Amino acid sequence: MTTDIAPLAGDLEGIDDAHHAAEGALAACALGLVTELSDEVRQLKEALDSNRRIGMAMGLVMGQLQVTDEEAFDALRRISQNTNRKLRDVADDVIYHRRL
Repeated sequence: MTTDIAPLAGDLEGIDDAHHAAEGALAACALGLVTELSDEVRQLKEALDSNRRIGMAMGLVMGQLQVTDEEAFDALRRISQNTNRKLRDVADDVIYHRRL
């Protein structure tokens, strides 16, 4: 006695199509996650660089004005707010010109 498996082949094709669709969805999800993580890493690197530059500027202000780190930061922050500029840009100017 032989069994005809032709009807089962159609079922397997449907499973195979669903499997490929799931793989595609998983790949798209993974790509989206990699993109998000890459953006986050870039932002963190920029923040770290900004933090270092602000620290350098604070050191210059502390040395020139003989003030504490808190007073130096407050001075940079006030300039940032009064000139409507980002703190990191104010810090870069202080570093470049070597003065407040």
